[in-house]
Amino acid sequence: MGQPQSVEGGPRLSSIPPPYDTPTPPKYSVKTGDTAPNFRLTSVKGGSGKVTLESLFSTKPVLLVCGSITCPMTSKSAPVVRKMKDKYGTAFHYILVYIVEVHPKGGLHPYSGEKIPADEPTSIEEQAMTFEQRVKAAERLESVYDGVFKDLFDYILVDDLGPDALMKYNPVWSTYGTCPNPCWVVGKDGIVKFNQFFTAHDGAPPDLDMEKGEATLDRELSAVLS
Repeated sequence: MGQPQSVEGGPRLSSIPPPYDTPTPPKYSVKTGDTAPNFRLTSVKGGSGKVTLESLFSTKPVLLVCGSITCPMTSKSAPVVRKMKDKYGTAFHYILVYIVEVHPKGGLHPYSGEKIPADEPTSIEEQAMTFEQRVKAAERLESVYDGVFKDLFDYILVDDLGPDALMKYNPVWSTYGTCPNPCWVVGKDGIVKFNQFFTAHDGAPPDLDMEKGEATLDRELSAVLS
């Protein structure tokens, strides 16, 4: 990706505003070997005010996960993150960036454009139309699904959703990759050492499943520390 850049502005950013009625196929934009674009996001856990990615990876490597409260894979992959945290402890910063809802209550699937069924078990939040709504959903994360997210992430940061400029719409999701539950390992040099989905779907490696993904992530985290 060349020189380090910020997802807070710049003409190259692709920015996707609500209501997400145009399907956005899952894809990665930031990949292994790229310089991780810096971001500065509001924290609802782990810090007060705004937190930058650079301030975190400059102290130790980062496991960066994107997800939301209505994404079933976010909750299903939480035990994998828990295992990694139990094994590697404080060697990494464990970060979740709260992005668009995947199965919003009464809404549309952002990747397929299909209407979410009324009986979808994870459809417990509507798609945020304001930043304040997204913050409230992120603040609720640790209290749902029998506490699977409780004390899991060191930082829970909220992707922007601002009305003042298109650059403020979902900058991390738009820039890093329009995926429901991806992760990246960022080294202390700011370079992405590894990236993966936690589940197989269109755009993901065809042989990827949760078990293989866990083993691969474990191996890559170990390599960062070696």
